[in-house]
Amino acid sequence: MDLQRQAAARSEPERAQGDIRLFDHQSMESSQSKIRLKHIPAKGQGGETMSEGTGCAIEILLVEDNVGDVRLTKEALSEAKVPNRLHVAHDGVAALQFLRKEQPYSESPQPDLVLLDLNLPKKSGFEVLAQMKQDPALKTIPVIILTSSNAEGDVLKSYDNHANAYVTKPVDLEKYFTIVERIDDFWLATVRLLTNPPR
Repeated sequence: MDLQRQAAARSEPERAQGDIRLFDHQSMESSQSKIRLKHIPAKGQGGETMSEGTGCAIEILLVEDNVGDVRLTKEALSEAKVPNRLHVAHDGVAALQFLRKEQPYSESPQPDLVLLDLNLPKKSGFEVLAQMKQDPALKTIPVIILTSSNAEGDVLKSYDNHANAYVTKPVDLEKYFTIVERIDDFWLATVRLLTNPPR
């Protein structure tokens, strides 16, 4: 059974916004202050999950056209240690419009992290990555390639275009959840993220 079928029963209502779907995890809103850095430490041995004063959610843009993988990622991130808001673009054109705050996404937040598939309609993940990293307003956003391809050429091309990490999607449901959990542990709960860069 493929991931899309395994995920079908796990679906929850989604709020549609054009080609972007928004999942507001743990009902946390993005901070509107002039914070430049987000640093939310990972859960410690004593059970601490967030330091005081770090109550803003991490904004994540998932660029993925596979509905099953979107559902799995959404569910895995809903259980993340760190409050987050997941936005989903189903093709490369919508992703760039969202990132550049072009209509109809002029009110979209600046993502703190992008999870990017390579095989996308309209514009490939490689094109999205290259255009992001050539844009001074977008190049500092960390991009994790999250794709089914394990081809060495795709890995090399992604890093040549300054991807921050390359992760191959497993076909097993539990392993997929483990992958997203590891992304949460490192990129959401440990890494210091640059936010609200000057535009």
